[in-house]
Amino acid sequence: MTYNIIAENTESTVVAEYMPSEVSSDFYQSEADLEKDFIERLQSQGYEYLKIHKEADVITNLRSQLEILNDYQFSDSEWKRFFRENIAKANEGIEEKTRRIQEECRIILKKDDGTTKNIILIDKEHILRSSTSMRKIRERTTRAMM
Repeated sequence: MTYNIIAENTESTVVAEYMPSEVSSDFYQSEADLEKDFIERLQSQGYEYLKIHKEADVITNLRSQLEILNDYQFSDSEWKRFFRENIAKANEGIEEKTRRIQEECRIILKKDDGTTKNIILIDKEHILRSSTSMRKIRERTTRAMM
């Protein structure tokens, strides 16, 4: 049994008990096993695992997450217009799109009835309200290599 010092000062010491794992030095974990373990750990912390295989799946998930965050249901025409004009502008690269999402966390939606609504992309004041999803790294990198 080993004890690691967590904090120490002249009046007290905080230690943690450390039980080393009994793994031989020749232990090897494949990338697939490492990935599976990582995904299981994230799921145990409340992350949702999504099987996303194409761009349309990403866009559908984005719409769903924004609807939850904003407590608002886009009509199909509102979503198409909002996505095309604010999220995926054809003349912008990934850097510009990423910057906009991070810096312009609120975008005005022109609704079908002519009124407007603030749409929050990322709730920076209450970051835990912004849902986070994950997907297997291999699915993304495999597609990028093709």
